Amino acid sequence: MAPLSAVLQSCCIALLTCVATASSVPQHASSSDDTVIQPPPPPLAHSEAAIRRNAFSIFNAVHSAMRQWGSSLNHNGMSLMLATVPEGQLFYHGGPEAGRPPGIDGSGFDWLAFELEHAQMFARARGGAPPPHRGDPDDDDSGDTNAWEWDITNAHYERRAHIWTLDDEHDQKTFENDDNDEDDGGDDDDDNGEPKKPRRPVYHYGPRFGPPARGYFHTYRANRPLNLLYIDGMAAGKTGYGCLDSQDLLLLDWDRNDQKHHKGDGWGGEIDRAGGLCDLAKEWAWDDGEGGRIDGFIRTEAGFEIIYCDFSADGGLDVVSIQPTPFANQTGGLPDFVETEFLRGVAQRYHGFPTGRIHMDWSSMVSAFFYDVNLTNPDASRPELPRLSNTTRSERRGIRSRLQEVVAARACFAPNHGKAVVDWQGIVDLVVTRFSRRFGQLMRDKSVSIADLAKRMLPTLIYSYINYEDPEEQRSVQLQRCTEHYLAGSLTLKSKWTPEDKSIYLAIETVTNTICKSLFDIHAVVYNGMANDDEDNNSSEGTVEEEDKLKDTQVLQIVQELMGKLQWTTWRECDPCQHPDEMCLVAMFPWGDDEDHFHPRCKVVNGLGSGNNYWRNGMGRQSN
Repeated sequence: MAPLSAVLQSCCIALLTCVATASSVPQHASSSDDTVIQPPPPPLAHSEAAIRRNAFSIFNAVHSAMRQWGSSLNHNGMSLMLATVPEGQLFYHGGPEAGRPPGIDGSGFDWLAFELEHAQMFARARGGAPPPHRGDPDDDDSGDTNAWEWDITNAHYERRAHIWTLDDEHDQKTFENDDNDEDDGGDDDDDNGEPKKPRRPVYHYGPRFGPPARGYFHTYRANRPLNLLYIDGMAAGKTGYGCLDSQDLLLLDWDRNDQKHHKGDGWGGEIDRAGGLCDLAKEWAWDDGEGGRIDGFIRTEAGFEIIYCDFSADGGLDVVSIQPTPFANQTGGLPDFVETEFLRGVAQRYHGFPTGRIHMDWSSMVSAFFYDVNLTNPDASRPELPRLSNTTRSERRGIRSRLQEVVAARACFAPNHGKAVVDWQGIVDLVVTRFSRRFGQLMRDKSVSIADLAKRMLPTLIYSYINYEDPEEQRSVQLQRCTEHYLAGSLTLKSKWTPEDKSIYLAIETVTNTICKSLFDIHAVVYNGMANDDEDNNSSEGTVEEEDKLKDTQVLQIVQELMGKLQWTTWRECDPCQHPDEMCLVAMFPWGDDEDHFHPRCKVVNGLGSGNNYWRNGMGRQSN
């Protein structure tokens, strides 16, 4: 008899495979008063044509998932997938709470960080030590927090949105009067005869930062496997480029023309957004006998974070420690040094996390790239950034419905904690690491002709796919061997694939076929003087020098076209930085300028909160 876990997994794979077709026929239910109740829209069907068209984007989405570098460059994510954090993993939180945070508005949700440096930024105390008299000067209760201009409800959002604005200019105590900044000679009544509000101190620590207050650094340990939903790209980027599309338009089904959730300034909506996502987690809970549901949502900014939905003692986190942080006048630390060390810590995750930190369930990857929908960016100046703003609400709801089904099947995979059928990122990594530096060298190495350099590489790259004992072997057979080389292992598990597995396979196959075809085209040029078996390319005779020049031109064209399609983020990495105080910096919300995004380079990290900010430049972009 098969083990229970195998039976459950088999059932779930069947569920994930058949629901798309079973639910493609609309169903209707009638209430007792004959009112027709419309069910959720059926999932959209995956489109092979769309997958092949978007194959390079899908490939890159898999390569960049849970990696800071690629997520920063391809910051408009179109994909979501389930992930699991193993029991015992540590996470961090920074905030004004000396105990477990009650959650924004007491609702239980708040933010967790994967890295110490990330949480430390939000654990910092505000300002110097508080003055001896903390209350209103005329108030007998010096501990009355209402005497301060401070809204604790928005504390987390304000800290996050403006954290880089802290400087000596803002860290000054000022005194204001609620009615008038001028001293009117001591009149104690206002124009209506009512007593004036007493003067009281207002402390400015960036926009509406409130009075000096201690911060606290929290460390938590997962006391069970945590179920998470990963939103790819830079999903925590509050900017007009479209980083928030998959949350606002797809998951939360917000009207793209309705600004009430966004506060009208692009920075807002975080409280509504996080609360809405956690409400969705409750709505999509599954029946596994243990109250199973999504525990939180992974997003990327400068560092990976989790919108965690339940910080209570029953929410899956044990408190390891909660430490108070110092006021500015208690240490000799320099703000710029803190910023530098923060980004240095974030950069350690450019290429992913250590093994075992998190498990991605690639079999659950739901991507807008799988569907025949319009992902064109309405901002013609940024065509490389896909958007959901041109999709219809019905299409988005269809994709969302498929994601809901994938989440519903989560309970079936619980014995394996959402283990993917195939590690597609591992396969993608094999392809990228084999070809990335070689193609990059073909484009950049000027010490030798590109055709001669390619001739040196080709024996290693394609000879393994050619049967030299059969001179009549068709090129199509050789091309197939090359295309399927890194995918061969996954085919042994084909019977267990979900529709998402099939779509990822098709995308990777399209990419590897394009690479292999380009290599065989280069082979034809450097050895036969022609590409694509086009005899016309070799029909005219010329000097050896002219023939070599023609070969260089043809090889260069093939490589340029190939790299233009691939758009691998590895080609935008810096060479090793020459000085220890430099780092290869890419724009990561909310830091970095245009140059950091389009041309990352080694630089000294200092004073990034000022100047030409890439993310602020996106605030005026067309968003719908």
